[in-house]
Amino acid sequence: MTIEPQALSASACRDARTLLDLTQEELASAAEISVSTLRRCERGEPVSDYARKQILAALEGRGATFIGARALEQVGGVRLEE
Repeated sequence: MTIEPQALSASACRDARTLLDLTQEELASAAEISVSTLRRCERGEPVSDYARKQILAALEGRGATFIGARALEQVGGVRLEE
């Protein structure tokens, strides 16, 4: 399930990165954004829609799938595609 980049929550971003066993530096590089921007996103601080789109594309490109409404801070989660 693909979500809108604006809906990517801080916890969903952290959970997906952890599940994929990526460091912040690796994900930032894959998303072509700065590490500080990724850190702000993971803390729930404002980042641009472009940065969220890049992060989401990098996570989904490595197999993360967002399930349910987790990205909206409700019930759900993230899993790896098989």
